[in-house]
Amino acid sequence: MSRNLAGRLRGQIEETIQDGSCVIVAFRPERPGWVDRPLDEGIAYMVVTIRDGQVVEMRACADRAVALFYAQAGERPQCGQWRGVRAPLPIAAM
Repeated sequence: MSRNLAGRLRGQIEETIQDGSCVIVAFRPERPGWVDRPLDEGIAYMVVTIRDGQVVEMRACADRAVALFYAQAGERPQCGQWRGVRAPLPIAAM
């Protein structure tokens, strides 16, 4: 997220959905051409996992269906298992 702020990515959160320790965030970027990931009808989806009050994982998803599936799966897929889910970024790298 800090990289996005530094690059001036702006927009609005359209929706959040909590499912256990995961929160699905639907974000509509102000300038879709500046986004380096798939958009689903203009919206970028991310699953944020929270444990003990800390964000422990942020995972970009290609669309709403993939985000819902990942949040409800209750387990971490191996990277590349689903084409619509990007490998997570370590929190320290953000």
